[in-house]
Amino acid sequence: MPVKPFIPVMLAVLLAALLPPAVVAADVLVFCLDTSGSMQKQGRFEAAKSLLAQQIRETQPGDVIYVIAFDSNDYPIGRLDVGEDGSPEAKEQLLAKIQVLKAKGRYTNLDEPLQAAKAFLLEERAPGARKILILSDGLSDPSPDHSKLDLKGIAEMIPQTLAWAVYLVGLPDDIAGLFQTQPLDIELVLAPEAPHIKGIAIKDFSRDLIKVVPNRVKNDALPFVPPPPLPPLQSVPEPAPAPPPEVPEPPALPRQPEVSPPLMQAIEVPPSPFSTLLWVLGALLLAVVGGCLLVPRRVAGKPRAAFVLEVQEETGDAKRVPLVLGEGEKKTLGPRGDIPLEGHPELPAVVGALRWSLGRLWLTPQDTMTVNGRSVTSRTPVGPGDQLKVRDSVRIMIDEGEETTDAP
Repeated sequence: MPVKPFIPVMLAVLLAALLPPAVVAADVLVFCLDTSGSMQKQGRFEAAKSLLAQQIRETQPGDVIYVIAFDSNDYPIGRLDVGEDGSPEAKEQLLAKIQVLKAKGRYTNLDEPLQAAKAFLLEERAPGARKILILSDGLSDPSPDHSKLDLKGIAEMIPQTLAWAVYLVGLPDDIAGLFQTQPLDIELVLAPEAPHIKGIAIKDFSRDLIKVVPNRVKNDALPFVPPPPLPPLQSVPEPAPAPPPEVPEPPALPRQPEVSPPLMQAIEVPPSPFSTLLWVLGALLLAVVGGCLLVPRRVAGKPRAAFVLEVQEETGDAKRVPLVLGEGEKKTLGPRGDIPLEGHPELPAVVGALRWSLGRLWLTPQDTMTVNGRSVTSRTPVGPGDQLKVRDSVRIMIDEGEETTDAP
């Protein structure tokens, strides 16, 4: 019986209706929001927060968004991975964290959010292009212990070989000074030697202009990164030459008569004074080298401080984690931090940071934390014997470790 023409079409439509909708790989966006005090001028901070809120509400299945606040330090706010159900509860939780943000920081250390964004994206497993979006009216206004970043410094921190893109959204004067060109509103400005770094000028962070930025970023294609060159072809080795024909050994010579011991002593050549001097110098050299290797020596280098964190979580037994920091070095605490935590399932990716600076260990909380029972909300000095607590689910005791030095 011949098959009617419309039957294959009906089967295809039915099959498409029964299959679950596929999640399309979208961009992985990292929004970095400047929370320095200058963002309070002319409603810039509220305009930027309104933009973030709109982007979170409009996310679709497959979208992944990170939000990082920064001024003198970086403050990871959260990660949103939108599933097929739309993830409404996750969206509301992230929106609530953004709404309480205030612009009151003193400096704008641009390296802090770039380092945090790089750490997150290196661990991210979702498909899609990686794009970092900086929202700042000052771009780089560093504190005395940080250096001002230019395009070269940004390219060294986020190299083009990663195949990511960095978008710097700022005031026209800042974009013009950084890219050495006169930009137009909302137009993309490319770095001449690093086309993956792009600038977008916004006049006074106007709400009407800034709302166009996300679409420009999403529709912008990543610059082409040429693949690494292939290794040179190895030449085929030539065949080994044939072994030479065997030559018969000559007949053995008649054995010479042995020389008696008195004759051997008579013909022995005495050692020269020069060879004796060489032996003495060689022995002295070996003694000096051996002494340098055996005698412990102190290597001059950058001073470091060592601690031991005794971490007690509800999810398991206590564990001791070594912590070694150099001047200005920072380690983060949290499920995605340098010092991993499990704790409560609602813990954010990073709950706090420990930094060794000016001979002190400093704690910068990014979640509900107490030190020796006292709630802390800003940078606080801590040390051996102090007890830290995170949401009553993670307890950390700081013990003193052995100080070391780094080789220069």
